[in-house]
Amino acid sequence: MTTAGLAGYGPGMAETNDPINDLLRETDRCEPGVREFAWVWLEAFRRDAMEVLRAHRSEGRQAAMTDGDIETVRLRTESRLQAARDRLLGRLQRLLAWAKDSGRAGDDPNSAPTE
Repeated sequence: MTTAGLAGYGPGMAETNDPINDLLRETDRCEPGVREFAWVWLEAFRRDAMEVLRAHRSEGRQAAMTDGDIETVRLRTESRLQAARDRLLGRLQRLLAWAKDSGRAGDDPNSAPTE
């Protein structure tokens, strides 16, 4: 998917107090290259999250078949998902800091993407 897909993502998102959503909206006002990097990081997060869920399914099945502790599997999964979110948050924060330092961030908070 191109950066045009990211631009379409922002306006339709529900209003939340999620810092990741806020950062994605902010990257939507930046130059195309910045939006492209944001999209790359978002896709990396999606792959990471899917891998966490695959592991959860596998570990959950194993725990269920061996009378293992399913709660431990759930807690481990939540921890892994939070780590993936933290990585995405950090990447987006660094990307926006770089964009602002290099003059690639949108100056007008109400401006639309240039693409």
